Amino acid sequence: MASNLHKYQGLQQCCLQDLNAVTKLSQHNQRIIKSICGIEFCIVELYIGVNNGGNHCSECAGILCLISDVSGSRYYILIHILFRMRVLVIGAGEVGTAVTIYLSRLQITAFCLELDHPTSLKRMKSFCQAVFVGGFEVEGVTARRVTTLEQLNKALVDNIIPVLTSSSKFLSDIQYDIVVNTAPTQFKFQGVTISTNWGIEGLTASIVIQKSGRYAGTRQKQQKMSEPELIGGYSFEREARAEIGGRWTAKRGIGEFVKIGDPIGVIESDEGGLQTESGECLNRKMDAVTHRRGQLSVCAPVSGLLLGLLETGAVVLKNQLLCEIDPLCDAAFVYTLSTRARCVAGSVICELMAWQSIRDRAI
Repeated sequence: MASNLHKYQGLQQCCLQDLNAVTKLSQHNQRIIKSICGIEFCIVELYIGVNNGGNHCSECAGILCLISDVSGSRYYILIHILFRMRVLVIGAGEVGTAVTIYLSRLQITAFCLELDHPTSLKRMKSFCQAVFVGGFEVEGVTARRVTTLEQLNKALVDNIIPVLTSSSKFLSDIQYDIVVNTAPTQFKFQGVTISTNWGIEGLTASIVIQKSGRYAGTRQKQQKMSEPELIGGYSFEREARAEIGGRWTAKRGIGEFVKIGDPIGVIESDEGGLQTESGECLNRKMDAVTHRRGQLSVCAPVSGLLLGLLETGAVVLKNQLLCEIDPLCDAAFVYTLSTRARCVAGSVICELMAWQSIRDRAI
């Protein structure tokens, strides 16, 4: 960082109230800084990319260091994050997608790791959909499934989020600095791990973040079941779960309107004794699952829009979540990130910056 300061020593007399003199050094820097004065610590919005050239990056580094020298704050840690950090996000569901989008907006290199057959329900606002269709866009950010290291590097150059699958043979060749685990399982990775898996008993990570976005230390001590977001007065009541394990086939699509009792999918099971003559409902709590000739017909527990639905072909386990319904019928919820996902993503960014600050001080 010190090597970038010699060009800007004469600028230390600049007044922070008028940063135009600084930003005029380059046309690219006209929108670099939105607000700095009077703030002890803030995220400086940098509308830049690595393709803008080394001189531009050096200029940004110098400006950030200049601000640090004048104000006494540690703004320069951002330049480390923006151009050096590589983050591996485990899980490309809604929370993983929100984290990745927030990272990409800060120009932090990020890529997602998903299952070969993702089990996320809210696929219309998740990068896991790229596994099924090859490429998918959420809130202006595009993700693409990659199968080789060359495709991954090409996606990064094109400012596209690479989505890898668990069967990729080049996983060991990928270099990353931090892991953000948003998948509903426990992975072991070297280095710093930020986990949003609040609810997994015995989970150990460098940083654990609750579903509400709160910092939870480094270990989950007791198991909790995350309550679904309250929408229209419904919480657990707007979800349907599998009564038994088997292969899932969806009969409806995400974003479609369903009435209570409408069939939305079928579970084919190898378990015996499933046939009933009347097709009576087995899920008496939600009236959502019925038997029909060796199949489990899953029905809508409430009326509303299908906010999330498991993709056809998935092998489900007993009590696994199959669908989620929005009783308010707000189509925006189907395609835009929820407040809870944004809250978790914001907390991840804060913890990343805090970790970077601690590491810089140690150095």
